[in-house]
Amino acid sequence: MFSLYEYDYEGHMNLIREEGREEGREEGREKGHEEIINNMLKKNYSLTEIADITGCSLDEIKQIQAKNLAQSTQQL
Repeated sequence: MFSLYEYDYEGHMNLIREEGREEGREEGREKGHEEIINNMLKKNYSLTEIADITGCSLDEIKQIQAKNLAQSTQQL
């Protein structure tokens, strides 16, 4: 049994690992949304349709659209 002042190394490491996993899951969700939005933009869905279908805000969609335009102009 640990006293109040003893450090629980294993518990701390588990907490750090779980936080890292959650961060990774969140990044994966964001990447997935970005890919879906990119595909919908390529198929000429309107921004409003994309927002309705994905649940993302118009601002998020516009940011992704701007990012894609910037990347495509860099490749030219």
